[in-house]
Amino acid sequence: MAGKAEEYPTIVHLKRKKLRYHIAKRANLEVETILSNFWEEWGTRLEIEELEDLERILEMDDLEFLDVFWGRKELPEGCSQSLFVKIVQCWKERPKDGR
Repeated sequence: MAGKAEEYPTIVHLKRKKLRYHIAKRANLEVETILSNFWEEWGTRLEIEELEDLERILEMDDLEFLDVFWGRKELPEGCSQSLFVKIVQCWKERPKDGR
């Protein structure tokens, strides 16, 4: 079992790199900014289950993400409501520095 425990940080590290890449490569700048803001605040603190939840959220296209973000649509089934709320809260609580 020691091998499994040693592999875990590597898996988490690789998943974080993959998610960071997908956040930075969004087609819509607004979505990229929202998600980048969230990632800067929470990226290193998310547990593996939350990283997997974020991966499912990132499967949404940008227009669907914005519709959910602005409350025009419900979050698709299978996506974590609590993580999405965290993304929205992080955006609302960001420092307002003229951006």
